Amino acid sequence: MGNLQDKQKIAEFCGAMAGDGWIQNDGRCLFLTGDSTEDRDYYDFHIKPLVRSIIYPCIPRSFPYWKVYGICIYRKGIIKKIVENFKIQKGKKVKSVQVPDWIKKSKKEIKNGFLRGLFDTDGGLFCQKDYTKYANNFNSKYHTKIRL
Repeated sequence: MGNLQDKQKIAEFCGAMAGDGWIQNDGRCLFLTGDSTEDRDYYDFHIKPLVRSIIYPCIPRSFPYWKVYGICIYRKGIIKKIVENFKIQKGKKVKSVQVPDWIKKSKKEIKNGFLRGLFDTDGGLFCQKDYTKYANNFNSKYHTKIRL
């Protein structure tokens, strides 16, 4: 898989796939998509160069039927190599998504790459009020509790 930087990029791609990507069961299509307005810059300026550097030149586009924006790869040979080399699962992953073993056994930098991709696609950070019985007046009135 190459040097550490390449492995980090591959791990980030795997994390993004775990978040917002999927590969059809028959291995004919790979999709990595996000919100058509909010995620457009992310796909144009981050995912496109990332995928180009490790896999295949692609151009993000809109998918009006799903109301999403992202990339797709329709080349069976490339998708087969992605599944075999990166250990990304095909088919439905809603309740069964897994971190590939090679990432689990890797250095911290590679694990961080996976988390970066996953968090960029499916993560969020926000503050909320504290609704517990232990909250003081200030914490129950203002959004002070940080949530991932």
